[in-house]
Amino acid sequence: HLRMCPPQEILHIEKEHVNLSDRAQRYKLDNKTWMIPPRAVFIVKGKDGTRRMIPLNEQAQRILAVLCGDATTERWLFVNREGHRLASIKKGWQAACGRAGIEDLRPYDLRHTFATRLVDRNVHPFIIFALLGHSMPVSGFGQASRITPGYAHATWNSMQRAIASLELPIISLDSSSVPDKSRTNESENESRERWIKAG
Repeated sequence: HLRMCPPQEILHIEKEHVNLSDRAQRYKLDNKTWMIPPRAVFIVKGKDGTRRMIPLNEQAQRILAVLCGDATTERWLFVNREGHRLASIKKGWQAACGRAGIEDLRPYDLRHTFATRLVDRNVHPFIIFALLGHSMPVSGFGQASRITPGYAHATWNSMQRAIASLELPIISLDSSSVPDKSRTNESENESRERWIKAG
């Protein structure tokens, strides 16, 4: 689910930024000690210059366990043929899309898909904003919980639940529990437009 991150955030992830254990881990950076929560990744190069933590679901943990266990890449998760940190995904992205026969797909489209799937699972828009990095950090696991001003429920636990929901099927609602679309469509569309533009 790292598709929530812009490419440059992903390419700056080091193996030490990934915590797959059940305990928080200390990480020193710029004379400061950060706490990486259990089953989380530390985004050091945020798109807006800030740093944040992202919870990992089980599928992401399995993939990162393989990447972190690859001794040939040394400190980085993603390297080029010379063993240096991969600077861009442009060529690799185009090649992968070509092999798959996919046209007109941008890396940022994956961020939109990530957000859409969370919306489909009734995750609150401000939790989605926090996961995408469109928020302000608050105290927690080394500023792990990111929160949009005025919405105290965008906590680390709520972000963990949102990420975990991506591995579950969407539960169909019966007609009695579905809100009146004539009243909700406008607000839902406005919410979707906000995070699509922000992505």
